[in-house]
Amino acid sequence: MNRWCVVFVCLVGVLAGTVRADPIQIYIMAGQSNMVGSGDTIDLPTEPFDYTQPQQIPFSYDLDFGADQSQGFEFLRPGVMSGSFGSELSFGQRIDEATQAPIGIIKVASPGTSLAHVWNPDAPIPDRAMYPRLISQVSSSLSQLGIPGIHYEIAGFLWTQGESDTNDESAPSYHDNLVNFIQHVRTDLNTPELPFYISRLNQDTNYKNRGVIREAQSNVAQADTFVTAVDTDNLELKFDQIHYTSAGQLGLGHAFADAILFGPPSEDFNGDGLVTDNDLNILINHWNLTSPAGDTTFGDADGDGLVGQEDLKRVVDRIPRPPRPLDNADLTGEGFVGIDDLTVLLSFWNQDVTQGDISMGDLNIDGFVGVADLTQLLTQWNTLVLDPELFIPTFQEMDLDDSGEIGAGDLAFMFSQWSFAQESLPNQPIGSASDPTASDFNADGVVDVEDLRFLLVEMPAGLRISPADLDGDGFIGVNDLTAVLAHWNQTVSAGDPSLGDVDGDGFIGIDDLNAVLADWNLGPPPILSVPEPATVGLWLVGLLLGSTHRCDVNMNKVSA
Repeated sequence: MNRWCVVFVCLVGVLAGTVRADPIQIYIMAGQSNMVGSGDTIDLPTEPFDYTQPQQIPFSYDLDFGADQSQGFEFLRPGVMSGSFGSELSFGQRIDEATQAPIGIIKVASPGTSLAHVWNPDAPIPDRAMYPRLISQVSSSLSQLGIPGIHYEIAGFLWTQGESDTNDESAPSYHDNLVNFIQHVRTDLNTPELPFYISRLNQDTNYKNRGVIREAQSNVAQADTFVTAVDTDNLELKFDQIHYTSAGQLGLGHAFADAILFGPPSEDFNGDGLVTDNDLNILINHWNLTSPAGDTTFGDADGDGLVGQEDLKRVVDRIPRPPRPLDNADLTGEGFVGIDDLTVLLSFWNQDVTQGDISMGDLNIDGFVGVADLTQLLTQWNTLVLDPELFIPTFQEMDLDDSGEIGAGDLAFMFSQWSFAQESLPNQPIGSASDPTASDFNADGVVDVEDLRFLLVEMPAGLRISPADLDGDGFIGVNDLTAVLAHWNQTVSAGDPSLGDVDGDGFIGIDDLNAVLADWNLGPPPILSVPEPATVGLWLVGLLLGSTHRCDVNMNKVSA
């Protein structure tokens, strides 16, 4: 009996010993080089989980057009392709641990393969067609599970690809090609609602049309209920700004698993599976308003019924810093363009290199190091590569409302000048002023999240501590009660705290009053003395009696 037969017999034993009511969950992983795996096995951690050892998870693979291909299922292990590993290790471990149910993984991937051609189901290239290989590997592997007592279902499709479609020819059609690819997979595998998880192209990937691919991936996810975009912007890339480091590969596996286990993050207000400037814009449009508790379409990320400071901070923390400019001539990454960078470029002079690999001097992203790259480097000669964090405004500059403190007034002022830039087009903001404004701290011509970060650092915690804190002073007291009673029995703008709408229903009545009284005296007391409850009760009765004519007219609505 050969080795693969022994392995398969062992796998059958493992699966047979873990047969449960639920079928084996099969996950398909496909894509190009970052799916093949760019991690180095020498970097694998051994604790709290030992990734260097095989996992008892069935694993089938076809990598680099069969250069490394399993004969059906093996046990999941590192180093199946030249001592490297991919996201399957951490993905399998996290899913297996979280679900405690049998799973299997089938991976088909090859470096440098495009969706426009090599993965295109309608236009395969002879001898270099990945789509037929994908369907063949999946079908042949699943056929081995057709054993009495062992049942399976295809639970998800994980896609990591896009770099090879960033050229001017393929990028515009990536959206349609991705939709077509998904439709063919679902049809050919007889899984009409197969969930797809797309790792969105990393924002630091060194390709000029990266924004087009990223936008296409987000739009496909937003339009298809069964497609989720997975954020990768916090994952570490190698210096070539193309491939993930070992830590990045482990992080990618975790990101895939978390998307499956927990769904999109609560800060994803527009439902595309990602947290971007688009979600921040939704929050700002509902800033300081009361919303239905947990309604993410309003921007309530923490579920407290208030679109406020905590929601703002959570969204900003999830949005990554701006990507490194594509034309950055700092080849060595030391923050200065000089002789060391020139030395790197000349060492690859007149050579074909990996397209977009700036560590080899390919600044103009054409896969060749020559005069164009040298010219670009010399235009930045002897200059510092400035870090956006070096733009730190003074306290006076951040005190936008001249109140002598950093607070709600400064946020309101900034939001009144907000540029509402689209995440997919960060350099083309909508509605921004032609001249820098007072809120544009880093003088980039746009009032956006990078300016907001400065304010949040200086902002005191809890501008509004609950929906009942109508005046935003961090204390529930007489001022909040007055706001309710001043608009008693009136229909107002839904969720407007200045009009006393605590519950966000657009009507000021008994529910708003009860909400204020339920949180009465919550928060650090102001400098002025706080009324005793009995005094408040008498004062409240007087105010209510003074407004009985409105209560009588609307009694039915109040009672309801």
